[in-house]
Amino acid sequence: NKVLGEESDRLREAQDKALELSQAYGVSSSEVLASMANFKQAGFSLSESMTLTKASLDLVIAGDLDAAEASDILVASLKGFKAPAEDSIRLTDLLNEVSNNYATNVRELGVGMATLSPIARGMGFSMEETAGILTPVIEIFRSGDEAATALKTGLLKLIDDSKPVRDALESIGVSQTDANGAMRSGKDILYDVANAFQGLDQNQKMYVASQLVGIHQAARMVEVFDGLGK
Repeated sequence: NKVLGEESDRLREAQDKALELSQAYGVSSSEVLASMANFKQAGFSLSESMTLTKASLDLVIAGDLDAAEASDILVASLKGFKAPAEDSIRLTDLLNEVSNNYATNVRELGVGMATLSPIARGMGFSMEETAGILTPVIEIFRSGDEAATALKTGLLKLIDDSKPVRDALESIGVSQTDANGAMRSGKDILYDVANAFQGLDQNQKMYVASQLVGIHQAARMVEVFDGLGK
C-alpha cells in the first residue's frame, strides 16, 4: 500500500494476484507482494509489476536464481534496452532458450545482458543479437560480467577515432564511416570485422584484435568475431 501511490485503490487486485502466483509457483504470497513492491519502486506501474513478478518467478525456476538476482537482471536489462515490461517474458524465454542450447547458463547470460544492455541498445543491437554476441565469450570464459566488460570496451573502441583503431580497421578493409562521411554504428562495424576475420589466421586475428581493443580484451573479442554465426 505504501508504494502504490495513486494506484492504492488496486490493493485488493495486488493481493489476489499475489495469491494466484503463490499457488502457481509454490512461493509465499508475502514474497510475491514484496517483489511487486520492488518493481513498483523501480518505476513500473502495478500492472507492469505483476507481469515482471511472474517473469522473475519464471527466471528463478529456469536459472536457479534467488528472487533478488532475477529482479535485478530484469530491471537492469529492460531499463538498458528501454523495453516495456511485457518484454520481460521475451527476455526470460530468450535466456532460457540460449542456456538450453549453448554452454552458458541463465545467471551468467542474464548478468551479461543486464550489464551490456545500454551500450548494446545504443549501437542498434536487439536483445537477441546481444545474447548472440555475449554467448561465445561466456562459453569460453564462463563469466557474463567478463563478457559484458569485454564487449563494452570492444564496441566503444570500434567507433573510437584513434589512429591505431583506424589503421587496424583499414588493414582488414573495414571503414568506420559511410559514403557520406558519417560514423557508422558499432553493430555494423562489428559485423564487418567478423566477416573480415574469416580470412585471417589465428595470429592475424589476435594481432588485429589487440590493435582494435587492447591486449587485455583481445582474446575475448576474437571469440565474438569468430562466434558471430551463433
